Amino acid sequence: IDTARDWFDLRLEYAAQIQKDDAQNSFLAILRPTWLYSIPIPVQDGVGYLLAARLQDPQGKARLGWQSLDGNDHVLLENTISDRQKSDSWTWQAGYMRSQLHWHVLRVQLDTAARRPGPVRVDDIMLVQLDEPDPTPLN
Repeated sequence: IDTARDWFDLRLEYAAQIQKDDAQNSFLAILRPTWLYSIPIPVQDGVGYLLAARLQDPQGKARLGWQSLDGNDHVLLENTISDRQKSDSWTWQAGYMRSQLHWHVLRVQLDTAARRPGPVRVDDIMLVQLDEPDPTPLN
């Protein structure tokens, strides 16, 4: 999920900036309380998906999760994979979900809490469709 083009409500001048570390690697720095949603990503019924991201969140401000929506853009289910976990270094957060009947799309949700100082750094957000083999009975 490219932070430059695949997110709704990304207002770089207000709440977030694309920054670079000492090695010139880019990441998204969230500077003020905000919430962001990715573009809706079509899903297949009964297929597994992995949502993962790297976070650096010393004050424990960030919450990363996902929402499933039906064909009328109504939220059917919402889940959080990382809920305000303090981390001074880059830490991978990941969660798994299996799409269900009536899920039309998934979207990634990222928000930060109010009244806590300091930035949240986010990088390498990905939603991966897993090609899992069908279980076969052992005989």
